[in-house]
Amino acid sequence: GVQTCALPILFIIGGSRLYNEAINRDDCNKIYLTLVNDDCEFDTDFPTIDKKKFKLINCNETINENAIIIKDNIKKDLNIKFLEYSIIKYV
Repeated sequence: GVQTCALPILFIIGGSRLYNEAINRDDCNKIYLTLVNDDCEFDTDFPTIDKKKFKLINCNETINENAIIIKDNIKKDLNIKFLEYSIIKYV
């Protein structure tokens, strides 16, 4: 499981079980989520965010013009969203 940490900010870099454990902890007060809008298949999905606990406070969208490789496929011009959620008691 996820251990208590003395760091002020902790980033979880997957997989699904770790994401789920982290966002359901009582001490999780922010979620930074990157969404890639493309038809390619990814091996991990982020769990549903509880809208009663977290509120979307920031959303930036960009088109990545640089080519990147996703599962051996070269992708360009990906629509990417950077989302920031905050726990409602801190908004």
